[in-house]
Amino acid sequence: MYLQQGRYDEAESLFLQILENRRIKRGEGHLATLETAYLLGTLYKNQGRYDKAEYFLLEAAWGRHFALGDEHPDTLEALNNLIDLYESWNKPKEVEKWRA
Repeated sequence: MYLQQGRYDEAESLFLQILENRRIKRGEGHLATLETAYLLGTLYKNQGRYDKAEYFLLEAAWGRHFALGDEHPDTLEALNNLIDLYESWNKPKEVEKWRA
């Protein structure tokens, strides 16, 4: 809801709280934890905060890779979002690395 209203600071705060709780209660590799990391990374990417976005999108991509496999739609979604981040950030070597 905060995102649709453009209340990004509040969305960030909420995502960080949820992520911390999920890491404690469900663990790092739980799909709900990874989804929250993905959403937080996407928020940062859309704001142009690429350093922060990279951290959370990498967590989501690797976590989904190990939990779901390479061909799962959620893994591919995270990977595509990570590649999009690197394209926006003008990091062609990283784009090629993740496309390989």
